[in-house]
Amino acid sequence: MEPEDMYVLSDNGSVLSAPSPKPYPHKPPKCTDCDSLFMKAYEKRDAGAVIHSHGMESCLVTMINPFSKEFRACS
Repeated sequence: MEPEDMYVLSDNGSVLSAPSPKPYPHKPPKCTDCDSLFMKAYEKRDAGAVIHSHGMESCLVTMINPFSKEFRACS
């Protein structure tokens, strides 16, 4: 996942930037229908960001410990 693959939302949930179009046969990702839920998590947890993805790598990494309630990525 690259920065240009992500939606960036403002504090009030409006779209600040959308993913760059990709050549055929790729479809542009749609912004999640759960954006209001993720905005609440962002606000309540004082998070720096919320990244929501159903990409293969994202799904696989959460399967490392299936009983964990969270996955943290640190740089």
